[in-house]
Amino acid sequence: MDHNGNFSSNRSEHFRATKIWNTIVSAVKQNMPLGRHRRGLKLFENCFPGSEAVSWTLDFLKNNRNLLPNGQEVTRQKVVLLMQKFVEQKIIHDVRGRSEDFKDSSSHLYAFCNENIPPVNNTTKAAFKSRSSSLGHITPPMKCATSIVKSALVGLSYQKVRRESSSLVAT
Repeated sequence: MDHNGNFSSNRSEHFRATKIWNTIVSAVKQNMPLGRHRRGLKLFENCFPGSEAVSWTLDFLKNNRNLLPNGQEVTRQKVVLLMQKFVEQKIIHDVRGRSEDFKDSSSHLYAFCNENIPPVNNTTKAAFKSRSSSLGHITPPMKCATSIVKSALVGLSYQKVRRESSSLVAT
């Protein structure tokens, strides 16, 4: 707040930036053309080349200039940086798991991450209940196994450090 009790313009710009980000992410997830691509002897489903991601997003932003602040120029280089943020935020990933760096290249394939898995449908819930009737009230985990293992390991290492430090204090 400023000295008059009004919210600062920085806060409204922050919310505007969040809205723009969410709109772009949503548009890319819903409309990016996905396909079947072969690299070497391996076939990858539901993915897209990095160069197509940049071209599609660039066209989207140029056709929706109202999303951007007045006078802001949209360049291919800026869209590459935006796609790098998509990789860092785990919205997309290299299908081969090779790189954390986004490549504006037709030889690098990307797919959407499954971190934001849609809600479990009734068929999946019924199948889960029938397999384990005593645990039927528990819904299947929505996180991927990797994130669960990581959080468990971080928690265990934190507990170990805590126990070691408390045993040192007790002695």
